[in-house]
Amino acid sequence: MKAPLTRRNLLRGAAGTAALAAAGRSRALPAEAAGDAALGPYPDDAFSRPAEDVRGAFETLAGVHLAPDPRTRSAVYSESALEPAPGGGCRWRWRSRRPAIASLVIGEKIRQLPSAISLRVRNAGAVPVGLFLLLDELTWEPVRESTAIGWRLGPTQRLGPGEDRVLRFEMSGAAPADGARTVRAPRCPFFGQRLAVEGVPAETACDLVLRAFTVHYAPAQSLRCAALEVPGAATAGGAVSLRARAEGDLAGRACDLEVRRAERVLWRVRLTETERAALTTGGCAVRATVPWYLPAGDYVAGLVAGGYRVAGAEGRLRVSNERRPGLARALRRRHRGRPACFLDGRPFAWQGYASYDYQPGNVAEFGASGATVFCVPVSAGRHVHNVAEPTWVAPDVFDFGEVDERVAFSLQANPRAALCLRVSLALPAFWTAAHPGDLARVATDSGAVAWEETGTPAVSIASAAWRRDQERALRALIRHCKAQPWASRLAGFWLMCEVTEEWFAWGCNDGMLADYGEVARADYARWVAGHPQAAGLGAAVPPASARLRHGHDVYPDDDDGRAAASYHEYLNERTAETIGWFARVVKDETAGRSLVGAFYGYVVQLAGEPRQALSGHFGLRRILDDPNVDLLAGIPLLDYRDLGSGYNPYVSATESILAADKLYCNENDLFSWLHPILWHTLYDPANPREGAISMHRRECANDAVHGAMAQKFSLAASWHHDAGLQADFARQAAALTRALDLDRAPVEEIAFLVDDASFAWTPPESTVLAAANKAMLRALGRSGAPVGVWLLSDAARLPRRIRLVVVPWAPAARPEALGKLHELLERGGRTVVVCGPVGMVDRRVGRWDPQGPARLLGLPIRLGAEPGERTTLLDAAGATVATLPPLRPRAFVEGTGFPRYADGEAAGAERPLAAGGRLLWFGAPVASTPLLRRWVESAGVHCYAPAECFVHAARGLAAVTAPAAGTVTLRWPEAVEATDLFDGWRGEGVEMPCPFALGQTRLFALRRRG
Repeated sequence: MKAPLTRRNLLRGAAGTAALAAAGRSRALPAEAAGDAALGPYPDDAFSRPAEDVRGAFETLAGVHLAPDPRTRSAVYSESALEPAPGGGCRWRWRSRRPAIASLVIGEKIRQLPSAISLRVRNAGAVPVGLFLLLDELTWEPVRESTAIGWRLGPTQRLGPGEDRVLRFEMSGAAPADGARTVRAPRCPFFGQRLAVEGVPAETACDLVLRAFTVHYAPAQSLRCAALEVPGAATAGGAVSLRARAEGDLAGRACDLEVRRAERVLWRVRLTETERAALTTGGCAVRATVPWYLPAGDYVAGLVAGGYRVAGAEGRLRVSNERRPGLARALRRRHRGRPACFLDGRPFAWQGYASYDYQPGNVAEFGASGATVFCVPVSAGRHVHNVAEPTWVAPDVFDFGEVDERVAFSLQANPRAALCLRVSLALPAFWTAAHPGDLARVATDSGAVAWEETGTPAVSIASAAWRRDQERALRALIRHCKAQPWASRLAGFWLMCEVTEEWFAWGCNDGMLADYGEVARADYARWVAGHPQAAGLGAAVPPASARLRHGHDVYPDDDDGRAAASYHEYLNERTAETIGWFARVVKDETAGRSLVGAFYGYVVQLAGEPRQALSGHFGLRRILDDPNVDLLAGIPLLDYRDLGSGYNPYVSATESILAADKLYCNENDLFSWLHPILWHTLYDPANPREGAISMHRRECANDAVHGAMAQKFSLAASWHHDAGLQADFARQAAALTRALDLDRAPVEEIAFLVDDASFAWTPPESTVLAAANKAMLRALGRSGAPVGVWLLSDAARLPRRIRLVVVPWAPAARPEALGKLHELLERGGRTVVVCGPVGMVDRRVGRWDPQGPARLLGLPIRLGAEPGERTTLLDAAGATVATLPPLRPRAFVEGTGFPRYADGEAAGAERPLAAGGRLLWFGAPVASTPLLRRWVESAGVHCYAPAECFVHAARGLAAVTAPAAGTVTLRWPEAVEATDLFDGWRGEGVEMPCPFALGQTRLFALRRRG
């Protein structure tokens, strides 16, 4: 299976460099294309580092891992191991089956150009080795091709058996790793290093012990700090006077006074142009206020120029802070028709920013443009993708220094902002080394192999030991936060785990099937014993052949098919239960004062993708019923990110989430002209910035109407580094703030019911759910009428206003959900559209029930094999209304009816329902907007705009997106005054012509006349 494109596909592969997060250097397009003329430095505005910067890479193994991936290594190496070494550092052992260059990835991020890199190596093997170091630039230049260069730092260095010494690799000796000639010098940032060993014969045992990875920086050149005067003592929140004098040439460099605790910068004072000019002409005096959130303790102040520390005088400062405020009170309550976040008793406009490159530069940009929440990436133990440093650094030692540093520059970016910690649930290397039986394993041709995610050993979520010790690390983090002066700004915790930290099961992004580890097998056996529908299938995790089942859209009614579906149901339940477990821990530790959320339940996004059954993402009903989970999150749907022909639904069943009084967060990671390589997207080639702004307004408008928590996400600091884009983010922030107090009560009259339970019965290579949950939703959504997405299990909760109900595909729905659908049909009064063999699987016994669809719907539905290469549905005039890959099984009806399959069998039927309703059944999902528009109109649904426009609407707000430039006639259910919150356009009446640009979204505040 092909690994899907996802937003957090970090560096991986044989070279050990992340394919996206470590690609190159991004700059704005030329002025004629994007509006920025100059190429500047990478916009992270990173803090300085000490001259001899000893990193903990080898001691913690954070970001350090073997190359290539575990599956490939099992084929290349007869032995390959990386583990903590006694006395510190790490031990790297291997034996290759063929001559090869062994490679170790070191994921240290270097943001200022160093002078050298060194490491201490002991050759504990019996053969000499030659080592060289490669340095990988980050790809961030906004072009389709990578412009990054990998650099080799000098020649190979030899180390004999038993030899132990420091190897130093000078930047002055850097040359392109591929041997190509280049006209430019290395440029920061570097997002990875590779230590390579060459010249080792096949089947030769090698053994290296590595310690003290050190980055060496020369001090700011031609400059010395002659004097730095700071008060000996100060109080947080109080004023202080600082005075600095330097000697030498500033050479146009920005200058800062950094206030550091150990090596963590907790306060930075950037000198103004006037202060900087005075620095070398008699000295400058700075009057500043000590941040209220600065923890008490001893600090060192130093001068920094151009990101490098200036040699010479430093100052020492003792800060007192008696503030012990306790945690903020963050709750979810109904407000103006939708669930909303309440912070300390008031409704709060959540406008967040999150990044995997969380640095002062990009955080400050969002603080200036209206972000009200900073989602700070931290670890409770270790970060899966190494975007936060370990907090559990030794068996009885925790270090939360980076947490304090990141919180400090977040609050400096916006002192009134709220905080939400984005907590990676993974345990440190010393834990995984001691618990090999608790690792998650994937199926390969070489047997079950322990999986790694961007080099981090994957621990099975079935492990009781992991849960116990992960809880310890999580509680330690929360207790540290509660004791800080900034605790009053802490609103919540995101629980992040597994693949991309979105709770996708280990390995599934890479087409791997998990979990075949020891603890998972035992846990599944216990689960089987408690589930009667799995009786007789055996307690073994089904093999890959059973789970793949090529050529089927529903697992067959045989032992292998039932076993595969049973195991995927287990994955769903275990994942949802694990999220709930840690949510309870947070609620307990915070006394219920903090929000708890997770990314989960992608019933739209994962539909038709290889991950669908393998991901464990479809225990959504359980999460909705869990009182400890406050919010669920997702991203804008990846499939329809297009200016003219796109559509912007959320990736989950948002109406069910909101109806359960949960919050929903839309984490907007839209790719644009500022994104490199795979994600370089010109929504409007004639004006890339305006195209991106239009797409971002589209998401903003949807969030405003639904009352969703709006959030931006970036993998790199450069993704939103554009003055025009940030200025529009400020306008969007103002619109969201105003929308908070408008009436957001929903008014949509179409309910699109997706079934989370059927995913467990859908093999990875089936694409029918893409046709159902994605394509049909898009076609229906572009009918000019708003659509709400629900779970099928909420069929009994649909509001009375719903006139059209669509069930796109639910062959393996749970009995209780089918019962609710039956009751909905019996009540009548609505148009109900059902596609496919709904209820074909009897979940009570885990077997097919071929008569189930006919009994449920009261129609002569039968099942048969698909004879052709594709499924084509034709209407009465012979026109094609749907084309899909072959459906297996394929449902049809006896007799005549339209549409028909191309081979003649009837693929549609209709019967009346009580109270003027009617049931329409189709053998396959139908993604035809003209046809769906006819159903919408005949059901009596109000259409706000012509077909191909899409609409999201509430009582006091409406978002309308036009597919093309021109005048669009809008129709409102009653006379209104409509004001566009983006550009101020106004109209009034029941019908109003309104001008639109290509793909433009207007967000209307509505005031009813009279």
